[in-house]
Amino acid sequence: MEPLEVQIEALAAEVGNDTGSISQLIRHFASLPRRSAPESERLLMELKVLALLRENFLTHPDVPSVSLTCFPEVLGIRVSRGVFSPEFATDSYLWAKHLVERDAAAGKSVLEMGAGSGIISFMLHVLAPPKFLCAVDVSPRAVENLRANAAHFGSMRRDFSPFRAT
Repeated sequence: MEPLEVQIEALAAEVGNDTGSISQLIRHFASLPRRSAPESERLLMELKVLALLRENFLTHPDVPSVSLTCFPEVLGIRVSRGVFSPEFATDSYLWAKHLVERDAAAGKSVLEMGAGSGIISFMLHVLAPPKFLCAVDVSPRAVENLRANAAHFGSMRRDFSPFRAT
């Protein structure tokens, strides 16, 4: 078996220059300094999970996006190919629920950075509408996904106007 560092470097090299969110995460995590063998082992396992998620996205070229049904507040939110899905890590969903429960966003200006599919922004818009809402992401795929979801939710709600995908 190859040393841990060699396996980590191989996973990072496998994604090449792909601009997808998962590929960016893999490259970033692989570049982080490690101080011990247990840290490298943990990182390798995390990278393998990310690589499996990435492979799943790339395995079905005929499926450009999926519609999620696991979040009742934002039924029909779509996740495009190459954009990290909130169904794999529910922290975004839980964070949005926390913001709503604390009344932290209603009537205020909100900026969601690294929005991905925009689940936080759309949940806030539906449950506790901010005065102004801007969702941004560095990934062109994510921005395209945000715009598609904005169109979807905009067609469902007449008052949907303060959203801007950048």
